[in-house]
Amino acid sequence: MLDLLELILAEREMVFCRMDGDLPLKQRMDTIEHFNTLQSSKLQVFLLTTRVGGLGINLTSANKVVIFDPDWNPMVDVQATERAFRIG
Repeated sequence: MLDLLELILAEREMVFCRMDGDLPLKQRMDTIEHFNTLQSSKLQVFLLTTRVGGLGINLTSANKVVIFDPDWNPMVDVQATERAFRIG
């Protein structure tokens, strides 16, 4: 599903970050820091799976969270939703 969303965003020339299971841990923290800095204010969307949510993700600069295509394990989605509500 992230692949499809990425294609749509690219087609609309929107600037975005993506994080999924293929991204190494070191790069994940760099991507999060990049998204949260003022220099990256051009970034409009951060695509990530609910499965990467347990790694201390702190997207403090996000003003909206949309959980699209929920996980098969409903507890993963509940945890991701709770994190979004705590932060935002």
